[in-house]
Amino acid sequence: MNRNRIRSRSRSPVKLHTEFEYIPSPKHKLKTELEDPNTTLLLADLSVCTTRSRIRELFSTVGNVKEVLTYPAERRAVVTFQHAKDAVVCRRKFHRSVVDGSCMTVNFAV
Repeated sequence: MNRNRIRSRSRSPVKLHTEFEYIPSPKHKLKTELEDPNTTLLLADLSVCTTRSRIRELFSTVGNVKEVLTYPAERRAVVTFQHAKDAVVCRRKFHRSVVDGSCMTVNFAV
């Protein structure tokens, strides 16, 4: 069998993707209506002793904390900041830091 027959012989110019308009899916629309995910941090591997007020006290040194949700059974928490730049600084400062005897991880919630 001749291998050249499998390949398309069309040599028409390729259209660039910039010519098309992006139309978001309904799921994408719902996500954009929620808060900016860059302002929300997920804390994992927390100590059982770590409280909501302790987390707020620590993270308020970086910026304005809007909300702190804790899940003690899972040893996790979610922190939402007023501004995304505060969340970035907070992640850099507290990722892999020891709080109440436990090394916590800090990542952006998606």
